[in-house]
Amino acid sequence: MNSSAFLVRAAAVAAALTLLCLTSCGEPEIDLEELVDRRVDEEWMQPGMYVDAGPFFEEGGHYYDHPEMEDRPQLDEQHIIPLLTELREEFDLPQYVVLDDQTPGVAWAVVMKLPPGSGARQALHEFLDNADKQFPGMILQEWGQEWLSIDFLNEEEEKFVRAGWGLDAQE
Repeated sequence: MNSSAFLVRAAAVAAALTLLCLTSCGEPEIDLEELVDRRVDEEWMQPGMYVDAGPFFEEGGHYYDHPEMEDRPQLDEQHIIPLLTELREEFDLPQYVVLDDQTPGVAWAVVMKLPPGSGARQALHEFLDNADKQFPGMILQEWGQEWLSIDFLNEEEEKFVRAGWGLDAQE
C-alpha cells in the first residue's frame, strides 16, 4: 500500500479512537453520533469521493486487500464482501465506500445509511456484534443518527487498538 493510503487508514482509526476516548474519558459531554454524521456528510459523502459498495467490489475494488501489499492478511473476499452482502440482504441499507483518491480501485471507509426506528437499529447492532465475534480481528463501529461507519481491523491492528484502550485482546 502506498504511504498516503496507509496514512489515510491510520488517520481514520486514530479519529475513531479519539472519538471513543473523548466520550469515555471524563471530558465534557460530546455528541458522538453528531460527530459521526457530520464527518460522513461534510467530509466523505462529497461528489466523486464515494460510490455504491456493491458495484465497487463486483468490479474488483479493494477495501482491505491492497494490491500492493501481498503479505497483508486477505480479508475482502473471505470476510468483508460476504458480510456486506449479508447486511444488504438482511437490512437492505444503502452501502457506500469512500474512495482513496491516491490509489484507484481502493476504498478506505465503508458507510451505511441507518434504518429508521430503534428496533431495526437494535437488530443491526446485534447482527454486527455477532459478525464481530466471527471476524478475524475487529469490526470497528461508529454509530451516528443517520450514518454507520465500519472499519475492519486485522488481528494485529486489533491488538494495537485494544492495547491503546487498555483492554485485554479477548474482551
